[in-house]
Amino acid sequence: MSPDLQRISDLWSKFKPYVVREIESRLAVRANRGGLDCASYSEGTWTPTFTGFSANPVGIYRYVRVGTLCTVFVLMTADGTSNQTYFTMTLPFVARTITSMIWVSSSGAYIDAGSGGILPPYLYVGSGSNILSLFTDLAGAGWGNSGTKSARFVFAFEIAP
Repeated sequence: MSPDLQRISDLWSKFKPYVVREIESRLAVRANRGGLDCASYSEGTWTPTFTGFSANPVGIYRYVRVGTLCTVFVLMTADGTSNQTYFTMTLPFVARTITSMIWVSSSGAYIDAGSGGILPPYLYVGSGSNILSLFTDLAGAGWGNSGTKSARFVFAFEIAP
């Protein structure tokens, strides 16, 4: 494990109890006001399916679900090999179906053709889908058609109740 990844893992281990306690505390307050059912909190890992890769990226794929909000944490620790100009992966849940709705984000970092990108990746999932599309910039630029690819990001979207 790289020193950076080890540091992130060590920090998460140290602060996870505080983060979980804060989330549980806020959920309890909302539940007491008739808001959110505390039983709707869950966290876990999933194994995404990638499209366009001859060798998939390796990484840590975690999610936290609170009610109908799902936040995924993706840390690809080893690049995948791809000769395609697109990059998609499955999410742990299907996005809620809302007419004309999309969930987008532009955060994180990526590797394309073995080099780090200057801008954060653009992430997109459509209504009623569990396919996350990744682009190399906000204009929806594709990926290089050879070499290695990976990404690191946090992405939140609404799921069906």
